Amino acid sequence: MRKLAFFISILITQFSLAQDGPYHPAATEYGTNAISYQSSAIIGWATGATLTRGRTDIANTNGPLASSGVESAALSVSDGATVSLGDSGVIVLTFDEPIKDRVAYDFAVFENGFYTPIDSGYFLELAFVEVSSDGFNFVRFPAHSLTQTDVQVSTYGVLNPTNINNLAGKYQSGYGTPFDLAELIDSSAVDIQNITHIRIVDVVGSLDSNFASLDTAGNAINDPYPTDFESGGFDLDAVAVLDNPLAISNIQSEGFQVFPTSFNTQFYVETPSNGELKMFATNGVLVYNFSIHEGKSVVNPSLLNSGIYILRFESESGQVYFKKCVKQ
Repeated sequence: MRKLAFFISILITQFSLAQDGPYHPAATEYGTNAISYQSSAIIGWATGATLTRGRTDIANTNGPLASSGVESAALSVSDGATVSLGDSGVIVLTFDEPIKDRVAYDFAVFENGFYTPIDSGYFLELAFVEVSSDGFNFVRFPAHSLTQTDVQVSTYGVLNPTNINNLAGKYQSGYGTPFDLAELIDSSAVDIQNITHIRIVDVVGSLDSNFASLDTAGNAINDPYPTDFESGGFDLDAVAVLDNPLAISNIQSEGFQVFPTSFNTQFYVETPSNGELKMFATNGVLVYNFSIHEGKSVVNPSLLNSGIYILRFESESGQVYFKKCVKQ
């Protein structure tokens, strides 16, 4: 939607942000996994796009379609030019060469969210991300929203990125939300070494059960609604291809090391100080929690199910670090 409208609005519904969640924080905060549009990890960009617009308000079946921007705005580098999808709108991106599952993250999606000091939060519009190896069969990344569902986030309301996982639009303009194809390794519908298409589907942030978009756990995803403007819905800036493990690792928390990140029964952590280590499932459920001492320690969560987990270490001084690991 038209982000500048926020600044000329006098009457803004105040929305109280929930307590920090378990996921990576905002792009400007320590421990983020956001990808800068200038990152040396970027080796390519989307080169083709097919757009199917949604309405500016899905509840108004006779209302107009979103109309801001053109398909080509989503191609090439992230430059701030966007194309608006509208409610439940869809855009399919193609690339000069197939995307492969490599070390760390494989691609990143850029939107044009922003920070608002008035509400001390981020205006974010979210979208599901799906991939395909043939352009017909798509698999959606598991996505989670822990934003409260008691009160609708208003048209100009804000979100807390730590409550959002694997949804495009998690980060502000200039920073992409990264995705790791390894998370789809168990899917027989795609070849994660040969991704030819990426499909982005706007999240309808309404809490009305007739229109709500649900995350992988079946929770309604609460984001700004309605956005009844020509630029309503997710505003796609660009999709970048990534292939530079060293550059990507530099955005991770250098003071908190995990090895190996893919383990069977145990792994080791190295921390810069004493603190609290928490381990979360991708749906935000806390599965492991204990105090840890400075230096090298062994972690033995052998009873956990196989899957992807997020580690959150908070030092005694309040510094927070994040890492992702996989239990085989």
